[in-house]
Parts: sequence; C-alpha cells; structure tokens
Amino acid sequence: MKRLFMNGMVVLAVALVAGLSACQKEKSGNLLGVEAPQWQKFVMVTEDDVPLFKEADPSSPRLLCWTEDLESDMVDVQFKWDDEDKPADNYIPRQESMFMGNVLPVVSEEGDFYKVNIRTNWRDADFAYLPKACAEDIATAPITPEVLSMQQYARYLTIDEGPLKGLCLISFLGDFDEEMFEVGQLMDSCIVIPEQRKSISPLYDEQQQGIAIEQDADFPDIYRLKYGPAEVFKLGNPEYGDINVLDASKLSDEQLQQVFDIAKNEQPKYVKACYYFPDYNMYDSTGQLQEFHQLLNQR
Repeated sequence: MKRLFMNGMVVLAVALVAGLSACQKEKSGNLLGVEAPQWQKFVMVTEDDVPLFKEADPSSPRLLCWTEDLESDMVDVQFKWDDEDKPADNYIPRQESMFMGNVLPVVSEEGDFYKVNIRTNWRDADFAYLPKACAEDIATAPITPEVLSMQQYARYLTIDEGPLKGLCLISFLGDFDEEMFEVGQLMDSCIVIPEQRKSISPLYDEQQQGIAIEQDADFPDIYRLKYGPAEVFKLGNPEYGDINVLDASKLSDEQLQQVFDIAKNEQPKYVKACYYFPDYNMYDSTGQLQEFHQLLNQR
C-alpha cells in the first residue's frame, strides 16, 4: 500500500484534491460515506466588526453571542438572533461580528447580500447574511504535496493507492495543547473529515515500542494509539518550536485498516472540510489550510 507523507496543520479546519496536476491519479471512492460540501464560491471579509444578519436586509435581526456570566474557564456560549429570547438572566450578550481576513463559504446570493455558512467548531449557527460591500472573492486551489509541505501544525498521511486510496490521517495539537488524531478523505476539492462517533487518541509512552491500538475497557467507544520515541514526528514550527506528534506512517497496513474501521461513522451529524487559498495572506495563517464546518443535509 503506497503512502504519501507530508507535514501540515488542521486550522483548524485540512484539504486535499484528488486531481494533483502532473501526478493526477484515479479518483478515490467514497470511503467514509459522506460527500464534500457543495460550496462553489468563497469570500473574504475586508472590514472589521461586520454584523451578521438574519435576512438579506440591514434592518433584520443581528446575530448575538450570549456568554454565561461565571468566573470560570468553562462557560456556556449560545448564539441567538437579537429578536429571540435571552437564554437566562446570567447571560451577557455581544454582537457576533466578522473581521478582516475571515473567509466564508457562500451558500447563495440575494441582492446586496451573501448568504454564508458560519458554523464553526464553537459557533452553533449555520447561516447568516453578509453585506457584499464588506467582502471580496477569494479563490481555492488544489492542495498538492507542495502545499502540505508548507503546513506547520500537523502531520498528514495520505494513502495513494489500494482499497484505502484517499484516506487521510492527521496528527495535530488541539486547542488545549492536547495531541489529537483525525481521519478524513481526499475528495475532489478538499479533505472531508466526518464526525467520529468513536474517538481515537494518540498517547505517547516513552517505554512503548511500536504502535499499539487499545480499546478502553470501561468506555468501548474510546481507542488509544500508544506510541513511543521511534514513532514521534517533530513538526518544525517557527512560532512554538518543535511540536511532537504521532507519525502515522509507522502504522502497519493492518493497523491502517483497523483505524479506518474505527473511524468510519455511518451517520455523522456534521463534516469538517478544509480548503487551500493561495492568495490568503492574513496574520500567522498565511499558507495554512482553512477549516469550515457543515451540518449534513444543510446547503
């Protein structure tokens, strides 16, 4: 089974394209049972503090972010239009806005507004209207091995041939510096990562030799990829220094199949898809893949 190894980050959003110019290969099948989002157009916000509207009308309700007023790092956050009821007395609102450099998928166009997809891994709202005057088109491009080599925060393994052709394994650091592991698929325009019902977590053990896949005895939907020093991959990150993650290229073919079998979810609720924008040059995300979320059956 041929494998293609590259560095990269999930930005948190990860995308590959099956047609890779000179090394274009036969399109892979739908391994994970989901399709890529049908977005054909993306826009980048060109101003700061741009409100999101409920309808294609500047007088329509705006989106608010309600935050629970607690002295804790673990607070509840809810998103509601300003014509909806307040969640509770101890919630404080602020306008949810877009800022210069935010990239959004366009669902449709209505007059002077774009209907855009705004769901993220923390914003539980799907669509809003964005004034066209505050955004400009931004084009995607195929994600080649060269693009992946520019990624700074994650390690990718893509399967290049065989029954698992197109499978993509991603090792990266999550929001709380916790090492994470995701399984996606190389599609026509992006890597699509379905919600995983069963979690797969890398676990470094300096005494471990080789990789062992272990199921939790008390929680059968939790699996751990135990690995040792020989399976560490050092990401050379200019901002944080070296980041150590699991090098999934050390998995055997049998273990790759096992990981695929664990990760496959017949009925995921959402997918994460990431794209490459060659002209994107904002902040420290220059050249990094951009991540978007979509509830399934939502367009």
